[in-house]
Amino acid sequence: MRDFAFIHSAEDVADVLKLVSDLGLIIRRDEPSRQPVPDIVDVAVIPELREGAFMAFLPNWVFGGRRYNLIEAGYRKGLYDQMPSTNCINLSFYFGKESPEESYIRLGNGSLSRDIQWYRPEDHTVHPAPSEVKELFDRIRRNIDTGKYLKVGGRKYAFLRGALKKFVEKSYLPPFDFMDDEPVRG
Repeated sequence: MRDFAFIHSAEDVADVLKLVSDLGLIIRRDEPSRQPVPDIVDVAVIPELREGAFMAFLPNWVFGGRRYNLIEAGYRKGLYDQMPSTNCINLSFYFGKESPEESYIRLGNGSLSRDIQWYRPEDHTVHPAPSEVKELFDRIRRNIDTGKYLKVGGRKYAFLRGALKKFVEKSYLPPFDFMDDEPVRG
């Protein structure tokens, strides 16, 4: 599986990113930036993170110069966006925001995914990801998967630990309104 969908609490974000950092991966924000350089996350701020999109990589997963596109129009005009899977391989993490509603809070939805190949623009070739990319993806997934899921529109979303606790305590609702009422196993 190259994609792992989950439901998380705000606190799960820091827990997952700390695990990723402890495994030796470098974490960068996956958002356009003012300069064409990676926006590396300082490990000291990980406990404060509650949402966002992030890429994680090992130094040996960078195979050449990073490439950036300058955004020329719209809301993010003038910012730079790193070209995905160009001269590098990443694990991708997305954590949606917890959403307060009238009388409750909705948990965030998110995902973990991995690149399976990378592109070298110098000679227009595509290369497979190193085997350790899948190994680390699988290791992270095993560590964060509680084995409890919600089925949503034919897809299963795993509960991360903090989200499962809040959901079972009935203090938070899942991020979607069209789903099964109870978590299921596997």
